[in-house]
Formats: sequence, structure tokens, C-alpha cells
Amino acid sequence: MGADKANSQTAIIVAGITVVGTLGTSLFANWDKVFSPSEQASTSTPTVETPTSNATSDAPPSPETLPNHSPATANGFDRFWSSEEDITAEYLIDIELKSSGTKLSGTLQSFSQEGDDQSPLLSLVGEFEAEKGTVEIYDQKAALVGKAEITITNNSLTFKLLESKGIATETIPSQAVLYPIDKSEF
Repeated sequence: MGADKANSQTAIIVAGITVVGTLGTSLFANWDKVFSPSEQASTSTPTVETPTSNATSDAPPSPETLPNHSPATANGFDRFWSSEEDITAEYLIDIELKSSGTKLSGTLQSFSQEGDDQSPLLSLVGEFEAEKGTVEIYDQKAALVGKAEITITNNSLTFKLLESKGIATETIPSQAVLYPIDKSEF
């Protein structure tokens, strides 16, 4: 009889953890819908041909070689950022950031140019001052897997991986230049 009670208690605890995890994940994934920021002005992005390069380097392209992008909002980091324009990188990254005071939170996901390989969704938590911030990178089990520096300059976000603890370094670029884009385009 005692074993049956223990099994039913375990089942209830597991079900409770599952419900809390599912609700937490849903809230995190839909944070922008639950806590809507003020309306942001829509701007059109002019189309400019990106020059091609035969060089293979981990260094991001200079902003002068990439097309013009819409400027970052008054909230600075609060955007969806993508390195999609970097034709020289083997892996690209998308970062969605939210700020509150000097605190940053968001998500990061990397993917190959071909789209056949991608990292799991990683969480970002950190702080910033002016245009520079440092974020810790967490996996889906809330384990710290890295640290990065992010800086806003010339309507772009520069990402620089400072530490890696368990991140497949071949899938997360050591550095990248990201540009603000309209998330609805994805």
C-alpha cells in the first residue's frame, strides 16, 4: 500500500513539474505577445546587392560591405537581430533581446547557411551600460554554457563569444555582426 501511495505522489509531482515547465516555456516563447512593447514605427529596408567573397573567415564582414538596415529603436537592444547577411560565416545566429532598466534577457539560436543544422534555443541573461552589454548563455536545462559581449554600433549588434562551456563552438560563431530585422519576415 505504501508503494502505491509513493508512486501516485511521484506521478503527481512529475505532472506538476511538466505543467509548470510547459507554461514557463509558453510564456517565454510568447513574451512579446503577453507583454507588448509600445508600437514601433515600421520602416522599409532598401534592397542593396551584397558583394560576394571567396574568403572564409570567422571574422564578421564590415558594416560597409552589407546593405543598409533599419536603425535600432530607441530601446537600443530591444529587437530581433540576425546575422543572415553574413555570407562568409558557416553558421549564422538570430538573437531576440528585451531590456528592462539595465537588465537584458532574450534568446539565441544558430543555424548553418544551408539551414540543415541548428542549435537548440539558448537563453540570454545579462546587463548593459550605454551601448555595451555582457550576457550569460544558458541551455534548455538552465545550465550556464557560455558568456558573450554584445555592442551596438552603426545600427548593428556585434556579438563576441567570450567563454564557451559545453556549446558546440563550431555552431556558435565566435563573433558576428547582426542587424535589426522585422521578425514577421521569418
